[in-house]
Amino acid sequence: MKNKIVYIVLGITLLISSCEPNVDVWDSETLEYAGRYVISGYNPDDKTPTYWGYDGTELLIYNTTQNISNEIWVEFHKNGDLGVKSKLFLEGNSTGFKSKSDDFNDLDSNSDSLSVLPQLAVYRSDSVMSQDRWMIKTVLLEGKILPKQGTSLGGNQVDSLYLKFSLKGASITYKSYEIPEGERVNPNVPEYKWKVESILPKPSLDIPYVIEGYRYTGYPEDQF
Repeated sequence: MKNKIVYIVLGITLLISSCEPNVDVWDSETLEYAGRYVISGYNPDDKTPTYWGYDGTELLIYNTTQNISNEIWVEFHKNGDLGVKSKLFLEGNSTGFKSKSDDFNDLDSNSDSLSVLPQLAVYRSDSVMSQDRWMIKTVLLEGKILPKQGTSLGGNQVDSLYLKFSLKGASITYKSYEIPEGERVNPNVPEYKWKVESILPKPSLDIPYVIEGYRYTGYPEDQF
């Protein structure tokens, strides 16, 4: 009898658990955008895959912490040296959308690029240096996610993805500062690092970029 009671309680627990919504997914205000996509990348001036063809590279779209409609994170990485992780503020809907503004000052920074600091050693506070950098901010010129308009590697019908970016270059000024004692290798030996002081647009470093792809399926026949 005791075993039967345990089984009944366990069954009720599992039933209740299975009915609870997945808050991370189903409560998203950007569900129509969200997901994993298998992508290729090319220069829009020459559609030959000048960046890469389909090889299993993925792009992620997900909601921000604030979970606001038409605010998304876009993230992809390629070969360890080409990557974008940017928050985008959109207008439109999932079948036709773009950045609300293309003004440099309105755009969120590409955190992957901005996190790479100068390698130049520094030995005091308040030193200043400047560098020209690629892909510092991201503007989305055109985007489309079209239901059932794509074909996966294995021939499955899936949602298609099209994103046309301008990856903005900039001249960045860095300033050195003394690291707090608790963050040093040796607390008794002063250490210094660079931090971003200012970012100014440099249009000559802007890169046109198009991503095409399709929604990830997880099916064996679609694996690269």
